[in-house]
Parts: sequence; structure tokens; C-alpha cells
Amino acid sequence: MKHGLYWPVLERFRSYVESLPDGAVAADARAEVRPTELFFPLADSATLRVGGADSVDATEVGMTVTTLGEVRFGGHGGLLLVPLKDVWVTWTEDRLKVSISYPWHFDGEDPRMDLATGSLTWRRSPTGSEMAGRDLRLTEDGSEMFNGVYPEGEALADLWILLPEDSFLVPNGGG
Repeated sequence: MKHGLYWPVLERFRSYVESLPDGAVAADARAEVRPTELFFPLADSATLRVGGADSVDATEVGMTVTTLGEVRFGGHGGLLLVPLKDVWVTWTEDRLKVSISYPWHFDGEDPRMDLATGSLTWRRSPTGSEMAGRDLRLTEDGSEMFNGVYPEGEALADLWILLPEDSFLVPNGGG
């Protein structure tokens, strides 16, 4: 498997878009649309290293895994457009946050939008660190991204991230 973020997002939404006569799920040159999930490669700054320690308290340090690429869900003659671009997964204060680069922000506004929140699990493996976002729920802004069709709190599919062997991502109490 390639290092990066794997995420089905919301399977029924993808099925709906793909069933439209003009529906499409398309990726730029960096991201990939796979049969069961979307793939976003890691950005250069995606790994975390904390001075050789065996673990780190994420609530004190905070961690962000950044990815590159964009996947767009579109249809209805261009009236439906949901872009997922440069997905970031951040863990702070016992909370996982998934954010995206927000294409419609105004000057002076945060160019990122919190799409979902959830919890984190992790494990070390022979191929690197594996991190999983579980119990992901749409935020209010995430619901608006889907035009309110899916309400705040709507469950999203779990995501998982495979980091290289030399990266470090091991919060205390993970497992």
C-alpha cells in the first residue's frame, strides 16, 4: 500500500453521484478515485517526529497529517459540486478533526473548513504507523458542504492513514 490517506467518505453519496446521468467523481493528478475509497498522498510535512520518544501525549503536542490532491463530486449540470481538497487530519485535546481547503472562502476568512470530527486509533506496523479516524461525524460546515442533505452529526465512513516507517505517530494511550 502507498503511504497516504484512504477514505470512502460517504458511500451512499458517492453511489448517488455516480448514478446521475452526468455524475462524476474525479481526482486531480495527485489524488485517486479507487473502487472502494478515495486516496490522498501525504504532503512532505505529513509526518511527526518527537525526539526518539516511544510515545507522545497528543493532547499536549497536537498532531496534523497533511495530504495533497483533490477529489470532486459533481453532477446536475454543474449545480452539484463537492470538492475535497488537501485533507488534513488533526488530533488535539482528545479530538480528531478532518478539515479541507475551502474553495469559497473570502479574504480574511480561514481558508480551511472543518468537515468532520471523531476519534483516533493507531498502531505501529512493519510498514509504518497506521492511524484511523473512527466515529466520524459531519460538522455544521460539513453539512453545508453537502447542501444540508446530510445533517450535522451524520456518520461518515472511517478513514485510515498509512505513514512511512521513519515517521512517528504514537500518542499515549493509543492502541
